[in-house]
Amino acid sequence: MDHQTFKNLDEAHQFLSLWKHGAFIDERTDNTYRYRLYQLGAFYVEEKWELATNIRHSQHIFTSTEYLDIYLDKIDILVGHQPIG
Repeated sequence: MDHQTFKNLDEAHQFLSLWKHGAFIDERTDNTYRYRLYQLGAFYVEEKWELATNIRHSQHIFTSTEYLDIYLDKIDILVGHQPIG
């Protein structure tokens, strides 16, 4: 499924497709919301959930990796390798 097909689904089918086929990547929070990032094929979906009510507020569907920076900042990538033994 491409991102345009996903966008054209109604909200219930988007939620079901994301739950069944999406690969959870990461989660972050601020004072008001919890954001959950999923990859679904060649695109990403970021869900925004209100912390106080646990109600899904919105979602952001995107293909550009520039929106991943806020998540990638949390990942510690080891450059090079250490010899074993």
